[in-house]
Amino acid sequence: MKHVVLSVVAAIGLSCGTAGAAEFTLGVGAVEYRDDIGDIQISIEARSEPVAFVLGSDIAPQVGLTVDTAGAAYVGVGAAATNWLSTFWFIEGSLMAGYYSANGDRTDLGSDVEFRSLLGIGREFGQFGRVSLAVSHISHAGIEENNPGANMLSLRLTRGF
Repeated sequence: MKHVVLSVVAAIGLSCGTAGAAEFTLGVGAVEYRDDIGDIQISIEARSEPVAFVLGSDIAPQVGLTVDTAGAAYVGVGAAATNWLSTFWFIEGSLMAGYYSANGDRTDLGSDVEFRSLLGIGREFGQFGRVSLAVSHISHAGIEENNPGANMLSLRLTRGF
């Protein structure tokens, strides 16, 4: 676990230094393993300035770390998209590939290499930042035979700097 945290801190530092990080997101929510809901997950993400505009969405590189009360952790890198529906409302999505550390059979997702997808909707509150509600899923997309995946529902706060 210590190595996972150090890896994400290094990845965030590298992405901030090379891509000019623009915002951080803190998420808190519930995680489901094998139809068992009850564990709490906390995530932190760093996202750079957008590098592209595709199909009405700003696309930006990001890194992230998720840990939960079941003792599992995920660190990944990928891309995030934000599409503004109006002046204040937006939808967000992201895809990340990364390393997953299970804590026993209950949180074993079948592989150390996992992918996280996320879809959320939110609202901007001026200088306060943005608040969103998101669903996300972690799985290895069939790399190994055992692929139970994990599902999360989280409330997220994003602040630019």
